[in-house]
Amino acid sequence: MRRTAGLFAALVLVGCGEPEWAGTYDVSGTWKLGGPFEGGRTIGDATAELLCDKVAGAVPAPSFIEDKLRDWLEGSVGQSVRSTVDANMPPELAPDGKLTLLLGQTLAAVEVESALVLEGDDDELQGHEEITAVEYVINGQRRRVAASRLGGATGISARWSGEGSASTLSIDRHAVAIRYGELVRLVASDLLQAPELGALESKLSAALSCKAIVDAVVGGGSGLKISVAGWAHTIDRGDLEQICGSAVSLVEQKALGQFDLDTPVEVGGSVLWSRAPDSEAASITLQSGADFGGVVSVVPDAFAPKVDVTFTARSR
Repeated sequence: MRRTAGLFAALVLVGCGEPEWAGTYDVSGTWKLGGPFEGGRTIGDATAELLCDKVAGAVPAPSFIEDKLRDWLEGSVGQSVRSTVDANMPPELAPDGKLTLLLGQTLAAVEVESALVLEGDDDELQGHEEITAVEYVINGQRRRVAASRLGGATGISARWSGEGSASTLSIDRHAVAIRYGELVRLVASDLLQAPELGALESKLSAALSCKAIVDAVVGGGSGLKISVAGWAHTIDRGDLEQICGSAVSLVEQKALGQFDLDTPVEVGGSVLWSRAPDSEAASITLQSGADFGGVVSVVPDAFAPKVDVTFTARSR
């Protein structure tokens, strides 16, 4: 009887311990980050969205027509802005432009190394991931970038949460502070010589002429006349040029006119875990599931470009 009680106590202690998957891992994976260059999005799109947002925020419209006002602006203003900007943009930056295609190809396979610590239990998994290096290929040569170049002084980190089971971890989607716009700017500087990149950025700025944009919007009139659901308002040309200047300034701060430097990547999904067979040490391997991935948050979530992530992690 005493022996049975002792065995039962031992089993209870084992059951109360950490799950087998808890521990520290070295992670190596491939992130497909070329999605933002594959959907046909243009600098004209980015400019139109920002200008419409600025106009909507500048007029004293009643709150109950906000959605209708944005729809009206997109139809009456957005298309004119988009067409004008894209018509003057350097061809290298068009969706089928040379630089756009090279950026998409380079970012389609980015190698990412990180250290991951998992803890908790099957009901409430928690983790901390610290990316240590990012690597991509330029003209057949590997380019290795320290995490501090992309994440700033705090590096690139991510908090994991989710649940575990006998063979699978379900990881909630979470932000990874990889600063996508800064990554795009860095790759562009590797693809082009400094004078070439400088000249291209100058052409981009020249294409963002508020005089040309406002001319297209007002169509020769003295201002923008808004009429939505019985509400009317006019923005005179001078005020519209000021609003345009504010929007264009934001576009110019983006990487190649499209990506905020601090744009995060969000990922999550299933992770398979397994114990190494016949291993004396408790060696655990993690393998990303087919659904592991997420989005690059350059536009609202429903339209954001997708990210596929494949990785393997081994416990230390």
